[in-house]
Amino acid sequence: MRRAARSVLDQLGFRADPETRVAALRVGEKQLMEIAKSLAADAKVLIMDEPTSALSDVETQALLGLARQLRERGMGIVLISHRLGEVFAVADRVTVLRDGRHISTLPVAQVESSTALVSMMIGKDFAPPERGADEAPRAQDAYRARWRACSSSAFSAICCC
Repeated sequence: MRRAARSVLDQLGFRADPETRVAALRVGEKQLMEIAKSLAADAKVLIMDEPTSALSDVETQALLGLARQLRERGMGIVLISHRLGEVFAVADRVTVLRDGRHISTLPVAQVESSTALVSMMIGKDFAPPERGADEAPRAQDAYRARWRACSSSAFSAICCC
C-alpha cells in the first residue's frame, strides 16, 4: 500500500511522505493529497470546489497545470470557481445557466471576453465599473460568479447565476 501511495504522489510531483498526517500539511498540499486519493481510486472525474481560494498564485498555477495534465490523461474535471480567469485558462467550452435555465453552450474560444460572459450570465449588458487612475481593480467587484467546469476528458464551464 505504501508503494502504491508513493507512486500516485510521485505522479503528482508531490514529495511528502505518505505517512505524514494530513493535519500537518499546508492547504495546497492537502488538495494534492485529495487528488492523489482520487487517482488511487482510479476516478474518472475529479470535482474541485473553489480549489484555489486559499492558494498563492504559484500554487494556483501549479494546480491548474495539474488539472490540464489530468485532462490530457482522460480524466473529466469539474471545477467550481468564481475566478473567470481560471475558467478561461482551462475550460474547453462554457455553458451558461441563469435561474436554473440553460442559456447557452459554446466553446470558450468563441466567448469574446469575460464581460461578454458576465452579460450572458446576468441577462443584460454588463459594463465593468469605471476606475480612477489611482484605483487598483478588484476581481470581486466585477466578476463574482460561480463556475462549474465539467466533462469527460475535457473542461467545460457551467456558469450559474
